[in-house]
Amino acid sequence: MEAQGETLSSRLISLFKNGQWGEDDVVKLFKALVEHFNIRNDINDFYKWMMKILHQVEIHRISASDLTFLNEIVDDEATIEATINGLAEKNKEKTLEEIVEEICQQADIDDQMMAEVKDIVSTVNDSLSASTAPHLHAKKSILFKICKAVEKTKNYKPRVTQMVSWGPFQKAGFFTGEGKSCIVAMFAEYQVMIEKKNPDIISSSHVLAERDAEEWSPFYKELDITVDVNTNKSKDEDLKKCYDCQVVYGTTQDFAGDFLRQRFHRRDVRPERRFQCLIVDEVDSLMLDKGLEVVYLNSKVPLMESLNGILAQIWSMVNQLNV
Repeated sequence: MEAQGETLSSRLISLFKNGQWGEDDVVKLFKALVEHFNIRNDINDFYKWMMKILHQVEIHRISASDLTFLNEIVDDEATIEATINGLAEKNKEKTLEEIVEEICQQADIDDQMMAEVKDIVSTVNDSLSASTAPHLHAKKSILFKICKAVEKTKNYKPRVTQMVSWGPFQKAGFFTGEGKSCIVAMFAEYQVMIEKKNPDIISSSHVLAERDAEEWSPFYKELDITVDVNTNKSKDEDLKKCYDCQVVYGTTQDFAGDFLRQRFHRRDVRPERRFQCLIVDEVDSLMLDKGLEVVYLNSKVPLMESLNGILAQIWSMVNQLNV
């Protein structure tokens, strides 16, 4: 229950961070949904229902201004869910052709690769609604399994945008609200299952890394993929166990720190893990002007301050030599 509560809180906070919701509006939405849940008697799992509704709000970029009922007293028990579902229905997702066109504008994509992707995504998208599992081969079969794993563990089907980004278009940009955490997880699966690589996923903070690793853990488990997060681990055996997993979430600071501990301190923290694939979520968080990703392997040594004067004189003398 505690883990579910933290995941739910992070999803609510993400609405505020995405810029379309104010802090007060997020609180109003949560209260309205809780009241709605208390009125209804046909909802068995509050957590799954709440996450499904919030997913609709985030994916379809529904803003607080779209939900006028937040400032009103609502008697109709169906109003909240029906309104959100109605707005989601209006905001139809992009077609496969529209998505492909946008990708072509961002990068120079080989025509043969484009045709292959369109064929794979189109076939799998049609197959997801079939009553029986279709007979698919190669990449189509793997994408179908991944989409079914998302549906089973997250209670929604991946969108066409997410399916397209699953494979060769990892360099294409995707906007907030297009389900980047799902895109990242599906692409990580692509690397493990097809490319046979172990991806490192860099998040902008340890909170997001821990949230995504926990939130998507059932998805990875469904496909027999091991996953862990490298944050808040100080013992060598815990880090070693973490890096033995196929997918590792973390921050720049933690990945860099563990590499340096392995390389320079000779600590046995990631002996077998190679640098095969790096997935960066929110690359702007890595910019140098942020000044946030700093790794300290050693602390100050007591009484070394007394040497500062001598070191300053040595440095001055060296500079005068003009070597």
